[in-house]
Amino acid sequence: MKNKIYLLCFIIASFIACNQQKSNTSTTTTPVAPTKPTAIKSTPAASTALDASTLVQEQPLTAHATQFYTNLLWHYEAAVVINNPDAGKEYVGKWVKFNADNTLETAFYDGAITKGRWIIEEDKNILTILEGGERPTLTQWKVQGSSSSDAIMILVGTKKYANNATQIKMMRYSQIPVKEAQ
Repeated sequence: MKNKIYLLCFIIASFIACNQQKSNTSTTTTPVAPTKPTAIKSTPAASTALDASTLVQEQPLTAHATQFYTNLLWHYEAAVVINNPDAGKEYVGKWVKFNADNTLETAFYDGAITKGRWIIEEDKNILTILEGGERPTLTQWKVQGSSSSDAIMILVGTKKYANNATQIKMMRYSQIPVKEAQ
């Protein structure tokens, strides 16, 4: 079953990567409207000390976003890192709990919980995550939902924090993942 999930994620990742590559190689140019300032006060390049105040949710969460993101836990079901098949294994057993106050908790199985923050740009489906710990990490994802279930979400990395080679399938559960006996 897990092999089928990995194969499905790989197919989805390949399809998305091909579509992104096609759009990035287009020869037509279109004017780009100025974008509004980002909610991020500092970036890893600008500061090595990331903390919980780094992310600020500009618009209050809608009822839909609150329900979708903060209802139960999200497990990292499968991950694909283009050109690095072993890197996807780093997500095995990982889970995250998004809280309505834009804080989060994440861990591997029943291990130590790391706290952080998250924001969502709902109009663009862009999720930015700051995970704390000894080495805080800042990632940004394009969120794709499933038309058949609100318990599935696909995260496609963006170029902003150089995680654009990563795609993750997340599934909603009521409990943390349990490590299988080996």
